[in-house]
Amino acid sequence: MANRVAAGRHAISALKGGLLIAAALFLSQCIPSRRVNVAYQAPLRAAKEVDPKLPPVEISVLDKRPTPVVGHPIGAFGEKEGVIISESRAPAALKTAFEIELRSEGFRIGPGGNNLMVALSFFQSQYLHPLFRTQAVASIGLEVTVRRPDQTIAYNEFIVGQSEQDAETHFESGEEWASDVLNAAMNDAVDKTMADPAFLEALKTK
Repeated sequence: MANRVAAGRHAISALKGGLLIAAALFLSQCIPSRRVNVAYQAPLRAAKEVDPKLPPVEISVLDKRPTPVVGHPIGAFGEKEGVIISESRAPAALKTAFEIELRSEGFRIGPGGNNLMVALSFFQSQYLHPLFRTQAVASIGLEVTVRRPDQTIAYNEFIVGQSEQDAETHFESGEEWASDVLNAAMNDAVDKTMADPAFLEALKTK
């Protein structure tokens, strides 16, 4: 009798577990997702000629984010309404950003010189409701490393880019605001990296 009761309890537990898993899968498929365009906003300026005295730079970007989700649309009462996805284009946008900026400094992009490695650690946007104003904010984290051909590390820093902008109502909490603040945060991180004299000095020496 005891064995039958125990078996019954195990069967019920297994059934409950299966129902919970099925419910979780159902809900995950029902969560709406929106996609945002992540792209580097390059400043307008004349490109420099390649400086033959500078070693070339080979650029690689590694995406270390645990999820491609970069934000959540917000409903009328502050609730999250699905997720915003960056379409896995953030690494490509970062690579393009550094290519543009280094070319503007006279570097040739390609093998045969130093390696620039950028690891993307996080990239997130939020929609905040402070007491007297509403804001859209974003942040990005980059580990920037310059490695010599002999594999010695000439530069290694963690760079955080941030941005914020005022928003009038919760109706602005969709893809457009997320795209704006995410791209601005990316620009901020790239600008901070390029403004570091130690970064450029590391790239100028082979």
